[in-house]
Amino acid sequence: MVRGDPPKLRQNINGLTFSGGFVDFVNMMTIADSEQRPKYDHLLSTAYLCETAQRNVNVASYFCAVLDRMTPSDFLGNSGGDDAFR
Repeated sequence: MVRGDPPKLRQNINGLTFSGGFVDFVNMMTIADSEQRPKYDHLLSTAYLCETAQRNVNVASYFCAVLDRMTPSDFLGNSGGDDAFR
């Protein structure tokens, strides 16, 4: 059982900048209360996914590069510094 709200992704982390659309999309998917979390049809119709579907992106390489730059505190949601989540 999930207790409390999950940490929120922010646009800037350790020198990386995520688009506002990406941050909004990730934060929508991680809403703890399933009744409040958008359903798949809404998520699939977001501007972020519609725009992304038109691009050719190597997601695995990008994701690995992002993870390589993150620190343990980024995953734990510790405040202070330029951590990923707050």
